[in-house]
Amino acid sequence: MIATVIVLPLVTNVQRYIPEIEGKVSAVTGRSVTIGSHLAISFFPSPGISFSDLQIGNPEGYISDGFLRIASFEASFALLPLLKKEVAISRFIISGLEVNLEKRADGKVNWDFSQGQPIEASTAEPVEAVAGWSLPQGLTIGLLVVTDGVVNWLDSARQSQHRFADLMLIVNDFNLDDPVAVEFKASIAGNSLAAEGTAGPFGHRPGHGPLPVELAAGFLDTFAGQITGKLIEAQKDSASGFVLRVPPFALRNLLPLLAAGIPASAGTGDPAKIESVGIDMHGTGEKEQAGAGKVRITPLRIEGDRH
Repeated sequence: MIATVIVLPLVTNVQRYIPEIEGKVSAVTGRSVTIGSHLAISFFPSPGISFSDLQIGNPEGYISDGFLRIASFEASFALLPLLKKEVAISRFIISGLEVNLEKRADGKVNWDFSQGQPIEASTAEPVEAVAGWSLPQGLTIGLLVVTDGVVNWLDSARQSQHRFADLMLIVNDFNLDDPVAVEFKASIAGNSLAAEGTAGPFGHRPGHGPLPVELAAGFLDTFAGQITGKLIEAQKDSASGFVLRVPPFALRNLLPLLAAGIPASAGTGDPAKIESVGIDMHGTGEKEQAGAGKVRITPLRIEGDRH
């Protein structure tokens, strides 16, 4: 009863802190930030937080209305690790995620927070802090789920845009030091894409070095492949490598779905007569250099090497 009397005012009055929270996050990120009115903090049976309609804006000069929107979020924490200054998250649930990734014609991108300027701030220190952020020691997440996600990609330099919808991500037993199990689903132009495997270790500064992955992926229920290696290199001076293997699949089942054909210059003749296509690509990269690979087409058995 005494605990309830102490905690109730904190829960009741948490809404009044929304403007202060928005202001602090805006000052750090250099972006406009708004949070919906459904902000709540819970203490029983475990500490937790939830909110709705979080929106982070874009810097000036970008076409997209905003950078990120989260319709609803909830997280619960284990209490004992907090007392030892460790962060153990039991559940981390994001629903209705929308991310707009944009690359301008001048090469600037809206996900680089180091390019912005803090709002109503006199120095660049807050933005520099974002660029050099790191995750807390001992961070663990029992279950991380993202549902109803959308990622929009706009590249003004190449005049191309893509939309990944129906995004779902499930990560179990996340930690910083070991590979973690990952399940991913999405749709591209109404066609399904799914991947399952492992990713990591992520380290304490995710995105600041190659990310090891081993994923089995399927597309359009037509073909499946496997990706292994290090696929992400955020630092310009870091090298990465990957292996992409797609076992032979029936091309005649894929072409109608993609509404695409193979140019006659490829020397394959009528695409409908091609029995199967397979891919075996090994890539090594430093900065933006590409690797080499082979494409196998049967029964014509045409092989092409790319260096």
